[in-house]
Amino acid sequence: GCPIIAIDPEDIEVIGLTQDRTMIRYACDTYSIGLPGSCQGRNAALAIEAIRSLDDSDRIEQFIHIGLEDARWPARMQKLDGYPIILDVTHTCKGAECLMRDVERICGRVTLVTGMLSDKDLDGVASLLSKISKKVIVSSPDSPRAADKEILAACYRKYHDDVTVYDSIGAALDAALKEDGMILVTGSFRTAEDCLRWLRTRT
Repeated sequence: GCPIIAIDPEDIEVIGLTQDRTMIRYACDTYSIGLPGSCQGRNAALAIEAIRSLDDSDRIEQFIHIGLEDARWPARMQKLDGYPIILDVTHTCKGAECLMRDVERICGRVTLVTGMLSDKDLDGVASLLSKISKKVIVSSPDSPRAADKEILAACYRKYHDDVTVYDSIGAALDAALKEDGMILVTGSFRTAEDCLRWLRTRT
């Protein structure tokens, strides 16, 4: 007996995208979302419609703008304070496609630090993220399911001429910081975890 609400993606217009937020126009209103990434416009529209479907929506709707402005989602295009690093847990081709578009729009080309798990589409993700990478730095995350770093590097070498392998994500990050410009760290939740562990050793 539940009603079905379908949101047409064409009704969501991303009008601004920066390292720390996304601006959208939806349902004759403009919203500032405290999360970077064009896909967050669709997530926000879903949240808006979910709130409007509640019995007491009139009481809550006045806070939608505040809630979206204050939204936070660690490791989803997260800019790490004090470092030229964007951290993202993308590990699928679809996610990599969205990440590629948004990072290129916000930052241009980046130094890529990546490690993935062995059951993912290594080649598919490599074919996408290579397009926005000035340099690719590969390692394996600290996981028994990690993809072999040499196998992942071989995938990237099909699409990119500058690929280097390091023994750990931490060592890869140390090397990446010697490069100019922004660094994108992605490929797995475990890669993001290794990045955050590395960050704690530097503070």
